[in-house]
Amino acid sequence: MGLNREQRRKLLAQEIDGEDTEVTQVDVQDEPKAVAPEPVAVSAGVDPAMIAQIVAATVAAMQQSGTVNVADAVGQAIRDNRKPIPENTDAEYHAKSHWHPAGKDAPRPVLARRTYRGKWDHNERRAIPTFEYEASQLRDDEIETINALTPGQYTVRRLDGVETVMHVVDQEDSMGHPFRRIIAFPELLSQKEHRNVAPPLEQIREQLRLTVA
Repeated sequence: MGLNREQRRKLLAQEIDGEDTEVTQVDVQDEPKAVAPEPVAVSAGVDPAMIAQIVAATVAAMQQSGTVNVADAVGQAIRDNRKPIPENTDAEYHAKSHWHPAGKDAPRPVLARRTYRGKWDHNERRAIPTFEYEASQLRDDEIETINALTPGQYTVRRLDGVETVMHVVDQEDSMGHPFRRIIAFPELLSQKEHRNVAPPLEQIREQLRLTVA
């Protein structure tokens, strides 16, 4: 139970003038609460200039018609005018990353063959693989460096400035086709305390002045 505005005015006049005024209480229902409009994403495929035109036209129309929920109408107008995006794709995604800086505008290079970091067994004159390079964990330029290397023996500088020998070995299958590449350093550099001084692929590329296709 409650009093509306007119009833409250009559009660106030009664208190001031001393007049007897009959006031009847009536049920007062709670006023409906405003409902927040549904959020509208406007970043994908919507021209900012078009948004301004939509908002201006929609507000004017809603004011003329007396409709209260302008926000919902504006949101719906924006959704109706959004440019379509192909199914199961994100047309706005640039696909740039630390591994692939060029993004979707350039194809990502692939390893020509499975490639391993390895150690060189000086006594047996052979390369022994220790771990495989994962293409997903290599930058574009690192993949290009691996592909640009050719089998042979190279002198490179370690991170501590000391020169060392690097062997690039392509192992072949029974048909004589290369199926695996090993980039091998002296066995000393495979030891835990010396592993981090081996030159990274980026420096190998610079030192050998490799060119990529």
